[in-house]
Amino acid sequence: MNNRIRKFFCITATALACVSTFGSCSFLSGILKDSSQEDVYMAVRTLTPLSQKTVSIANAEVSAFAKDYKVGAANQFNTGKDHFTMRGLQLTWEADNAPNSYTVCLSESNDLSNAAVYETTDTQLHIDDLFVNTNYYWQVTAHYDGGDEQSKIERFITANTPRTLDIDGVSNTRDLGGKNLATGQFRQGMVYRGGKLDNITEKGKASARDVYGIKTDLDLRNMQEGTAGGVSPLGEDIRYVHVNESPYYLGGTTGIDVSKNQSIIAKSIKVFADKSNYPIYVHCSLGRDRTAAVCMLLEGLLGVSEDDIKMDYEMSFFSEMGSLDGQTVDRMMSVFTSMCQYISLQTRGDFKEDCEKYLLDAGVTAEEIASIRSILTK
Repeated sequence: MNNRIRKFFCITATALACVSTFGSCSFLSGILKDSSQEDVYMAVRTLTPLSQKTVSIANAEVSAFAKDYKVGAANQFNTGKDHFTMRGLQLTWEADNAPNSYTVCLSESNDLSNAAVYETTDTQLHIDDLFVNTNYYWQVTAHYDGGDEQSKIERFITANTPRTLDIDGVSNTRDLGGKNLATGQFRQGMVYRGGKLDNITEKGKASARDVYGIKTDLDLRNMQEGTAGGVSPLGEDIRYVHVNESPYYLGGTTGIDVSKNQSIIAKSIKVFADKSNYPIYVHCSLGRDRTAAVCMLLEGLLGVSEDDIKMDYEMSFFSEMGSLDGQTVDRMMSVFTSMCQYISLQTRGDFKEDCEKYLLDAGVTAEEIASIRSILTK
């Protein structure tokens, strides 16, 4: 971000440099023209994104993967390296006369309430870490010695793609939220998944704590696997929940179909029933297999479609950690699909009911399931 840009307050826990929150952006105006006058918007005009336009904030590869997703689509993107970073969004505007500075308001509400506010002397602003699949409203105010001029409030929509995270030193990171449900949307900025945190840098810790607001580290690794069983690498004040021998896939000693493993799955899912735990970062070592079992059940419990669940899983192959053991996309999608099929036999109804039945049998209570759905459904 240009060092001349200063952000006053934020709309979400993902934004940087949060100072305070006001009801709307109207407090920023000095001497504004009457908004009923036809010429009030003539001096300042927003340029891009175009009004009402849907824009992808994911990079080109992730956008192409998500656009017409089919199982196995990650084959062409599986390079063994991290290449999932979001490209963000560039806002641009113009003014008839050069002002002293500009203020940009960005909000999920059309009245600009609870807006993120930026101050700059440029006519462009790059913003990272927006939510996907979301309506945004924005307005530019130009500040002159004699008063202020405002642009129209314009709207753009971020495309329905995976929302990946930028946490330095950590691989295979993304937001579980943003996916459409039968009624509503999986709330973003609440549940993040990824690989181990052992190699996180100080820069990565700052992102995890200050940008993404992570409060709970849900570690699914076995005891003595890396830093498992100790303190979260994010800091001693981060709530650390260690679930030893977390199951995944089917069969053997580790499968979610093995009866003794059901209570272990239940222990992980119960973490999501406590609102004070959020935002939660859930991970194993690679962020692919043990993490997949928990995320699949959580997504299914909310009513995320099976295709979206599979797409979320397959995103692991856009990362170094998700590809580290050399397993192929086709093989891993086969074992993941088998796990989903096992769950789908619980009631032979829809997948949401199947996940609920499995978790009730595992020891998660109906009240805990209701709490998870209430917290995570927007």
